[in-house]
Amino acid sequence: MKIKFDWKTKVLFFLISFLIPFSCLAGGIKVRPAVISQQALPRDFLEFQVNIENQASYPVRLYAVVNDISMQEGKQEFIDPTELSRPTSLARWIEITRGQIKLESGENKDISLSINIPPDAEPGKRYVLISFSQGGNRSEAEEKARELSQPQVLLDIEVKDNTIEKAQINKFSTEKGFFFGFPIKLSLEVENIGNQQLRPRGQIHIYNRKGEEVETLAVNDKLAAVSPSANQIFEALWEAEKGFGRYKARLVAEYGEDNRKLQDTIYFWVLPWKFLAMMGGGFLLTVFILSTFILRSGKGRGPGESNSISTIDISSSIKRK
Repeated sequence: MKIKFDWKTKVLFFLISFLIPFSCLAGGIKVRPAVISQQALPRDFLEFQVNIENQASYPVRLYAVVNDISMQEGKQEFIDPTELSRPTSLARWIEITRGQIKLESGENKDISLSINIPPDAEPGKRYVLISFSQGGNRSEAEEKARELSQPQVLLDIEVKDNTIEKAQINKFSTEKGFFFGFPIKLSLEVENIGNQQLRPRGQIHIYNRKGEEVETLAVNDKLAAVSPSANQIFEALWEAEKGFGRYKARLVAEYGEDNRKLQDTIYFWVLPWKFLAMMGGGFLLTVFILSTFILRSGKGRGPGESNSISTIDISSSIKRK
């Protein structure tokens, strides 16, 4: 794992070195590195090695004590653990041996240190001080950990914001293309392809064949949530006393902190059954009238009358001559 140092960390390290002289070499105990600085994202897993060397002429018994701290104007202050939750406490993300670390004179050991950043970690800088305190037991070592003379490692971890708010329309439709009456149900299927819970909301505007807006329907007025990697169907019902012809439904919705848009347009027909019955009756009446007229026209001619053109008897004319 590559350790990165930005200019703020370098200044911070200088202040710590000035305010806490010999903090990494206290009581003959040397700890390397003195500062670990890293940027990470939620769900990241970071691993480091901390080397502890006993330069004293006697054996020591150490305990690793982890505390969240705040760094303001170069001042180091311990934070009460009850004031922090898991998404904000770096100390709760750290895994390091909590047992006794035994070092003989001149001996050194590498201690594994890992940081498991939870998925709900809040963005921002977090600081932790890991003190390697001597003591007959952990309680005694924890009391000494608040003394600046203890060998310590400062962790400076910045959690980057990886919020992704993104949704897409899978389907915007009516139950069918033609309706013979009301109500008319419109449905919108939204898929959350981001990593944050979303609550899309908006309206469906309905226009008649003249382009006039005749109705506005709310979409998700109860603000139901769509979880990441999930689909949600929202329904709207248009109820009216009458309607006829082709209609346009235009969806305008938004979601997320940036009010991103979801837009789509569909068309459908409303042909009331009464109108269809009248058209059907009119058609049948027209057919009946035409049929009657044709039949009556045929009955009006006498027997032997023909619709063909009459011809001249040429043979009779020749005999007369």
